[in-house]
Order: sequence, then C-alpha cells, then structure tokens
Amino acid sequence: MRHLSLPLLAAWLLLVTQPLCPAEEPKARATFGGYRMCVFSLAYSTDSKWLAAGALEDKVKIWDVAAGKERLVLSEEVSLSRSVAFSPDGKLLASGSVGGVVFVWDAATGKVRAELEAADGQDVYSVAFSPDGKVLATGSGTLKFWDVATFKQLDEFAVHDGRVRCVTFSPDGKALASAGRDGTICLWDAAGRKKKATLKAHAKGIGSVAWAPDGQALGSASDDETVKLWDVSKEQEVRSVNAGGAADCVAFSPDGKVMAVGTWKRGVRLWEVATGKELAGIPQGFPRRVHAVAFSPDGKSLATASCEGEIKLWDVAQVSEKKPDK
Repeated sequence: MRHLSLPLLAAWLLLVTQPLCPAEEPKARATFGGYRMCVFSLAYSTDSKWLAAGALEDKVKIWDVAAGKERLVLSEEVSLSRSVAFSPDGKLLASGSVGGVVFVWDAATGKVRAELEAADGQDVYSVAFSPDGKVLATGSGTLKFWDVATFKQLDEFAVHDGRVRCVTFSPDGKALASAGRDGTICLWDAAGRKKKATLKAHAKGIGSVAWAPDGQALGSASDDETVKLWDVSKEQEVRSVNAGGAADCVAFSPDGKVMAVGTWKRGVRLWEVATGKELAGIPQGFPRRVHAVAFSPDGKSLATASCEGEIKLWDVAQVSEKKPDK
C-alpha cells in the first residue's frame, strides 16, 4: 500500500493543529490594470515570459511580464472570458467564454486558429492542454476532450450535475482531474478517457483543483470554506483545512514546497508544505473574492486576480526560501 511521504503528512497535521504563525506580506512586483470587470483566470507561458488573463469583458489579454505591458489584446468576437490556458510549447492559447465557445489563438500573432462549440450557451469554466499538447480538455455543462491537431471533439461526458468548473491534467499526462458544483472530484484515465474514481470531496461547489508537481497529490478549494489534500493513488482525503472563507483557487509552486490559496475573506495565504506552517499572507487589496492564483514556472512570482480590475504579481522567491520560526 502506497502512502504519502511523512513530510507531506506532517505538513497538513501541523496546519490544522497549530495556530497560524504571524505571516509577513510579500511585496508586489507589478500591477497590470485596465480591466472594468472581474478577472477570472490566469495562465503563464511555460517560459514565464507571458501571462494571459481572462476577464468578464470582451477581450483576452496577454501580458509581457518583464516589460509590464500588454503584448496582445485578443478581441475577435470574444464573449466574456472565464478561462485561459497556454499550450505546453507556448504557441497556442485557449480561452473559454461565457457564451459557450472556446477560442484557440495563435499566441504569437493573436489570430484565431479555431472556434470550438464547447457548450450549448453555458459558461466554459475551465480549459486545459495535456502536457504533450495533443489534447484540449474543456469544462462547461459537460467535460469534453478535443484533438488539438484537427480541433475535432474526441469525447464528451455528463458529470458534476451539469457544471464542470475545473479540469486539469496530471504533470505526466496520464490522468485528469475534474470537479464541479456538486462537490465531487472525478479522476480520469487521460489516454483512454475513462473515469476511474469519484471522490465525494466537499459539501459545496469546488472552484479549483491542482496537482502537486510530483503528481501524487491533489489540492482542492471549495465554497464550503475548506481546502483539502488528496492521496491520488489511494483515492482518499489526507487532510482538510479551514480556509477562513470560501476558497476559490489553489496552486502549488513549481518545486512543490509552497501552496497558495485564494479566498473570499482572508485574501491569499501561502503555506510551506514541508512544515505545514503559514509562510505569508496577502490580506490587503482584496476586499472581494480572489478568483485566480498562478505561480510563474520559474517560481519567482505569484500572480493574483480578483474583481478589483487588476492583476498583481507578488515576489514569492524569498518567501519560498524563508525558514519558519520554530
């Protein structure tokens, strides 16, 4: 029987049994503004140079992170974007709209490569490319799989009571996790597109799931104000943590040492996995819900987005290296 490593188990035991230590606030490196409405999703290119953002307005933006400027504004009939994702090679960007269409863009030129009818008028809450870039998964009223080479639909599944709020491939591409408003997580064999397990995860809807970089664990964030860690091989819950408010998004740092959680009442919280202690908090500047968090692949920055019409980049490199007080 396989078990999670002792350091990972110890981290979550400490997180729920010890008081939170005083958390310092990371410094903002940059602010990207100009949005009139909520920014719902963020995605870095694999080289950390570009940051894409989907918002409730008729445009998708790609930012040049180093220059701090808009690189491309994609507005070809876009209808209020809910989700964005870069292909692994950075050549394509997928965006899911409120109107049920997924646009696939050439990330270098901004030209539309494909328009996929992913949902019958329903929001496309999530889009994700497989690690080899051959398959695109979309979450809306149903879970759909698409062939990226031909942009033809491969499969469709009715799950999560008609609202698939998140889809994400495992780092090795062998598995996919989906989650939705019914509070369950479905684990799939990505190659065969077969459901392997359904986890009764949360009492309310799930806003986000994320794979740990080693692919052995999943994190989930829910409206029931908990964040949970799951042992994927055992298909069991390892630990549940009170987030202090509805939790909308979760992400692991590239080295797997830090987990970021975006909440309604407590801003963004960062914890060190090895010790389970809170490393930092970003409570200021988020009077409303934090909708998206994304670590840059180089591990230097954390991008956050909410309904304040701004994207902020936070310096988390020193936070990751910080040694918690004993």
